[in-house]
This record gives sequence, structure tokens and C-alpha cells, in this order.
Amino acid sequence: MIRFFTAAVVAVAILAVPASASAAALPKPARDCTKDGRIDSKYSKSELRRGIKALSGKSAKTKECKKRLNRVLKRGGDGRLSSSSRSTKTILRDCADNGWIDRRYSVSALRKAVKNIPTELEEYSDCGSMLRSEIRARTKKQR
Repeated sequence: MIRFFTAAVVAVAILAVPASASAAALPKPARDCTKDGRIDSKYSKSELRRGIKALSGKSAKTKECKKRLNRVLKRGGDGRLSSSSRSTKTILRDCADNGWIDRRYSVSALRKAVKNIPTELEEYSDCGSMLRSEIRARTKKQR
């Protein structure tokens, strides 16, 4: 009787593992979207297609993520929302908040923010280098 019970517990445990591991097996874009409803990074078109294909289910969150991933796919892989703000304060706050630039700002606004970055923010964060690399990436010639 104990052997049968042990075998049943092992069988259930084996069957339960793939269900919990499937959430971690989602491609990066799908995980990024399902985590907080936003797509914060830039992904290749193949990664986006895999993410769209991997999202299944009828939940509202899944449907919304599929829409967002399709929209990002059409925009060339950059999921950040564009911002019309030209405020240096807004750009620096965006960067200082989590160390990333979460929105797309105009290149001229980014240059203005780099010129006016406070000394403390330059010394104690990566915002200066993050802003400069964003400017470089956006101004390099397309091949």
C-alpha cells in the first residue's frame, strides 16, 4: 500500500512540474509583457514572433500582451512608448527611477538632458552613460 501511495505522489509531482515550468519557459518578450503589462526592452522580430506564438489562453492580460507584442513587431522591436515631453527633469527622473530610459524621447531633448545632468546623478548613477548611449544608438547611420 505504501509503495502504491509513493508511486502516486511521484507521478503527480512529475506531472505538476511542467505546468509550473511553462510560465518560466515563455520567451523574453512574453515574460516582459505579462510581468507588468509593458514591454520595456528592444527585441528582435523573431523573439517577438516566438513571444506572440507562446501566449495562449483567453485571459484579458494574454490578449492585451498579444496586441502589444504585435504593435511592437510593427514598430521594429522597440516597445517603449514615445513621449512628447521635452522636459529635462522628466527625462532625468525617468532614468534615475530605475536606471533605464523607459520612454522614447527626442534626440534633442536627450542632448539637453545630458548637458543639464546634476553632478550627483552623474556620479552615483549610470544615467549619463545611459543617455549618451541612447543618443549614439539613435543617431548612428542605418545600414
